[in-house]
Amino acid sequence: MRKVLCIPCGRPPYLAILRKYVERDRHLFDACHLWVNCPEEHIDYLEEWAESDPSFYQLLYLPRPLFEPTDIAHRGGNVQQFLSLAQDPDTLYVKMDDDTVFLEHGALESLITYRERHPDPLQVICNTVNNAACAHFHQGNGAFSGVENLLLSGNGSALVHHPHLGESMNEAFLCQYQAKNLNIFRFKSFQPPIIPICLSPRYGIRWPNQVYAFWGRDYRFLADQIAANIDEEWFLTVEAPRLTGRPVIYLGDKLAVHYSYNKQDAVLSKREDLLTLYRQIAEVECLP
Repeated sequence: MRKVLCIPCGRPPYLAILRKYVERDRHLFDACHLWVNCPEEHIDYLEEWAESDPSFYQLLYLPRPLFEPTDIAHRGGNVQQFLSLAQDPDTLYVKMDDDTVFLEHGALESLITYRERHPDPLQVICNTVNNAACAHFHQGNGAFSGVENLLLSGNGSALVHHPHLGESMNEAFLCQYQAKNLNIFRFKSFQPPIIPICLSPRYGIRWPNQVYAFWGRDYRFLADQIAANIDEEWFLTVEAPRLTGRPVIYLGDKLAVHYSYNKQDAVLSKREDLLTLYRQIAEVECLP
């Protein structure tokens, strides 16, 4: 069995942080596939990264992407095409967004171990800050306050349409990290119900999944359906469980931080103070 880390990328300011965690945890994997989904001016950074160790890092390109990599609003729709490159039946894959700016020691190991030992869930999702489902539990634990009540809806609408919530969650994490209080983010592992089609039509409610593990054989079985859907998150967390009768599950133990998405980007991309703190944390967390 092989283990492969997959990262759709790339935005160098975020990748410079994530790269440190990948190097720290590379012993868990046989290879790291960098899915190139970015403007031309960012490819030099990815090539330099891959060339640092060609035996481990590999750049993967799409011959005919659905969306131009310069189309910031829609290029995420290319991820489902990249998933066609992650369907080896004997491989365990971990897919991680390129703006994952913190990975707790043991987070990827916990994800992999659970995936190996529990065959039923279709997808195993990491406990993640600034994830619409996990945020419900984080708020209930008192990890952050002063924002509206976040229901366990799974659709992330509050986080999408109110960018300040993304700021609040990043700031709350940094505050709790400095206080050495990451336990406040932990929750009992949660298995969302399989949602009936009447409650989640195409591209409706979904279960956010910025860092997750899956078996290549499961996605190979669903290859035709994956290829026909441009909304990877909706299909893999709602429609695929409905088709297979196999749910997804959120692990509530070890923690990751997802920096921003959708309308949050306009606000958080300007918060250099937050990115500076994440860079400093990565230096400490990834010491040899």
